[in-house]
Amino acid sequence: MGHGTIIGFEDASAARADIPLREAQQGGAIDPQYLGDLRAMVTQREKAPRPYDVPAGMTVRIGDRVALQNSYRSKTPCAYVPVQITADLGPASGRAPQK
Repeated sequence: MGHGTIIGFEDASAARADIPLREAQQGGAIDPQYLGDLRAMVTQREKAPRPYDVPAGMTVRIGDRVALQNSYRSKTPCAYVPVQITADLGPASGRAPQK
């Protein structure tokens, strides 16, 4: 899906409340492994900001440039892996990336 810049984070309760809508749009359940993911708001050029899952163990901050991946079917039957950040490419502002 390309790259984008993190402009904020979705509130955890809002992210949980959004799960049924996301599952309805995708026609299946989110793989349980991703249900507790942090959701970052990411902007890409002229596109409206969109939430992407931040995989467990990944640390990202507002202003970081990130690589993005589209959703896909998971190995769990009838489930999918949500759109997510796959790599922190470092700060868009010259700040050193966090590991």
